[in-house]
Amino acid sequence: MRAVRLLLLCLVCWLGVRPAAAEPASGTGDVKAALEKFKQAQKRYEEKDYAAALELARAAVDATGSPNARLYVARALRELGQLPEAHAEMDRTLRDARDAAKNDPKYGATRDAAAAELALLDQRVGKVIVALADPPPGVKVSLNGRALAATEVGQPIAVNPGSVVAGATGEGASPVEKSVEVAAGQTQTITLVFRETPGTAAPPPETARPKQAEQPKKQKKSLRTWGFVAAGVGVVGLSVFAVAGSMANSKYSELEDKCGSRRCSDPKYADTVDSGKRLDTIANVGLVAGGLGLLAGGALILFGGSSEESAAVVRPAVGGATVGWAKRF
Repeated sequence: MRAVRLLLLCLVCWLGVRPAAAEPASGTGDVKAALEKFKQAQKRYEEKDYAAALELARAAVDATGSPNARLYVARALRELGQLPEAHAEMDRTLRDARDAAKNDPKYGATRDAAAAELALLDQRVGKVIVALADPPPGVKVSLNGRALAATEVGQPIAVNPGSVVAGATGEGASPVEKSVEVAAGQTQTITLVFRETPGTAAPPPETARPKQAEQPKKQKKSLRTWGFVAAGVGVVGLSVFAVAGSMANSKYSELEDKCGSRRCSDPKYADTVDSGKRLDTIANVGLVAGGLGLLAGGALILFGGSSEESAAVVRPAVGGATVGWAKRF
């Protein structure tokens, strides 16, 4: 890298300190007066009066747009330590002199000098590319507090080495800012990502809120529904118990009439005995199922609804069950 810098420096020396001594390009304003300012700018620069040289060279550029005069603007800025500004002016000088040299070879020396000195400046400044992700309308971008033109966004911009801060604002978006450390000769990209301003986002659909709020209530309603089903099963079980028990008692009474108090051993009564046993078993099963159904159903109804709601109350009774409604608090 040091060898490259020495080579470029030698090239600048070979081109001479005053490669832009040619007459400024024609343009608006008093060309003769502009040429005089340009010569004075060269003299002040050689005397190391860089502030005066900068003022005179800028006046010559404003009057003529000459790349020769702009070269001294860049040089004076460089010597004053304003490296990013010097880099920008030197880059503009190179482009202008390249275009002018196509029609007038005398600007070739200015073009070559600007190219060599720009290469040296590249090693003394950092470069930043500001990129925008989904920019909102009316976006405004700044770099180290300087507003950037739209043409500068997404392009390398020379900066002093060190901390660099890029920021942006836009309609309906929160301001965004990001900083990076840039070393001399390095190029970094800063991507700014916009976010909506709090409060501007569309509210969630109205149907979404009640669903979340009503979920526990729906669960309770579902439990109560299953409670009523279980209670219904219990009622059916008790009904089976009542009917089967009654029929079993009827069979028992029939055998008691035929056989008295003794056990019936006559084969002709075997079917009656078996039928009575089956009915007795069915009655017992109905009693157990009915009792469990009523207990489970009552619990689900009791704990599955609001504490202020009406609930069905199922009460076992001899030979069946009764169902009613009660207010619970």
